[in-house]
Amino acid sequence: MTGTRDIPADRLTETLQVPKPGEAVRHRLRRIELEVTGGADAGRRFEVATERAVCGRGEGVDVKLTDSSISAAHFELTLVDGAVLLRDLDSHNGIWVGRGRIDQRIVLIDGAEFQAGRCHFRLHMGEQVADVPLSERSTFGNLCGTSDAARELFAALERVAPWHLAVLVLGETGTGKEEVARAIHAASGRAGPFVVMDCGALAPQLAEGAILGFSKGAFTGATTDHPGCFEEADGGTLLLDEIGELPLELQPKLQRAVDRGEVIRVNETRIRKVDVRVVSATLRDLPTDVANGRFRHDLYQRIAPIVLRVPPLRDRTEDIAVLAQHFLWQMVQEKRIDRMPVVSEDAMVRLRSLSWPGNTRQLKQTIQRAAYLAQHGGITRHEIIAEDNPVPTKALADEVLYALPLPEALERMRAALETRYCDRLLAETGGDIDAAAERAGYKSRKGFRDLLRRIDRLHLWR
Repeated sequence: MTGTRDIPADRLTETLQVPKPGEAVRHRLRRIELEVTGGADAGRRFEVATERAVCGRGEGVDVKLTDSSISAAHFELTLVDGAVLLRDLDSHNGIWVGRGRIDQRIVLIDGAEFQAGRCHFRLHMGEQVADVPLSERSTFGNLCGTSDAARELFAALERVAPWHLAVLVLGETGTGKEEVARAIHAASGRAGPFVVMDCGALAPQLAEGAILGFSKGAFTGATTDHPGCFEEADGGTLLLDEIGELPLELQPKLQRAVDRGEVIRVNETRIRKVDVRVVSATLRDLPTDVANGRFRHDLYQRIAPIVLRVPPLRDRTEDIAVLAQHFLWQMVQEKRIDRMPVVSEDAMVRLRSLSWPGNTRQLKQTIQRAAYLAQHGGITRHEIIAEDNPVPTKALADEVLYALPLPEALERMRAALETRYCDRLLAETGGDIDAAAERAGYKSRKGFRDLLRRIDRLHLWR
């Protein structure tokens, strides 16, 4: 590990993507050029050498344009194996290819032309295909997979874990961002604790104390001194989970702690030094939030010298069989089932056919449910009941419930009721969380947000 902690931040992407001698690799598009052929920026050429680039007029974008018809975060370009994906970021004036306005991602090829606002662009791909390293591992911490997408992530984690630099982990809900953070900590060699701070659950009036700590008498109810999350994680790793949910006015409170490793408790003047590795995670599109002014650019720079993207399950379907066996083995180890059930081929075909909007978390829940339903037999397609495959009859729904242990059956019924209740309530209030919280009888917005987070609905109504 000697020397890896001192690698300059501007070399990190290059360092992560350079294969070691004899290391397995995959081919990936490394660099493109975006030429502006019309509009206020006509004649300019931008080199894009990152996996994902946000283009617009806002602060912190990767490709900064000046034309007034361009939104703060107008569109994104994503470099994949041998092509470029173009996606509109809910811009005001849209993206046009030919005479059609696009409303989803499309694939661009070399020489493709498109329009954003009044600006016209041409894409140049050239020969910029590079070898990206793949790990020989099929597991990293509690993560597992044999797909190229998983092994590419593991290769990045092998390099990143020993460094002291902050890491930002991005990914959809259920992809395992917290497991990535735990794996980084476990492989880092840091002796201190792993501490999780859920930024989305912080009440504005208590956030500063939760982050920095407070002394006795700092506010009503502060009867003793209390360390904040940075002090609790001293010598270890702090996961700032759902950092994208932290209100804008609270973000400066993280600045000094992340940047200088110093905290000042509320109602104190003493500076306390802390040695903390900061890992942040969010399902939000932070680069776009920065461009639109919803997340501070200076804070983003401090938490994101390294950015890791956790691939969704739909991009690594070859890992489904490995993950299913892994989750079943966990159940055996935890003595939730007596022995490993055999997963039939028709069940595996069914698992691979699903879209998995809840990613690995949803797969885990589906496999655990199937294991209970299978009892002492094997798992067939009839036991694979996923949320995007509604139970067709009440009789089958009852059969599923009665096959589960009572605590799990009750929990499932409660979760289903809470989900339907919240969806209807928020639909009736037009997504107004404050109004929905009041109608639901909650005394604070925080409690209702906690419920939405627990039933995995917060990302739909933020």
